[in-house]
Amino acid sequence: GQESLDILEMSAKGAAMGMGELTDIANASTSIMTGYAREGMTASRATDLLHETLKQGKFEAGEFMNKIGQVIPTAASFGISFEQLGASVATMSKLSGDASGSLTAVNQLMMKLNAPSEQQLDILNDLFGSYDNLNKELKSNFMGTLNKIFTGLEGNDLQLTKVFGSAKAVKAAFATAGLQGETYANVLDGMNESTGNVNKGFKDVSETSAFKFNKALSDLKVAG
Repeated sequence: GQESLDILEMSAKGAAMGMGELTDIANASTSIMTGYAREGMTASRATDLLHETLKQGKFEAGEFMNKIGQVIPTAASFGISFEQLGASVATMSKLSGDASGSLTAVNQLMMKLNAPSEQQLDILNDLFGSYDNLNKELKSNFMGTLNKIFTGLEGNDLQLTKVFGSAKAVKAAFATAGLQGETYANVLDGMNESTGNVNKGFKDVSETSAFKFNKALSDLKVAG
């Protein structure tokens, strides 16, 4: 269908920009577009967001694109936008340099906050008043929700561990909310303003003599 053609077209543009293999880009873009179809996610927007996440993050692009599809269903089902998801993973990776670890940690954070145990609920209800309030804030402002938890539980490592379920998850959350809140805000701004970046990059690269020569050679092969 037209959406598949759009993804292939945008993937080819991304490949020309050095984003990675066409198949990886197409698969990752399809995952984003499919996961956020209800929000009207287009192939062009999905590829712009993917490009921005790869640009902002500090990880191996291929590893990220191969694993992002496993995390998108969790975020999308909980109403967390890809802009927030991508910004969280990119921000965390600036410290760790680990795509897989960052994706796993963010996925765990989302699941812990969306399916809290009774013990966790007691702590979270004290902070948000009710689980409904927490759920609404989580969907509208993932980072803000983490910051509110850390502010409310500052200095209480035991309760933080109870909320997030493990020391690893606490470390991941702290890396995002506690240490790099300003960085996250800047990355999120980049995600929100990324519309058209892939098209612009493709236009720039298409104007180079090397690109024009290769395209002419490719057209000649097709004609042959």
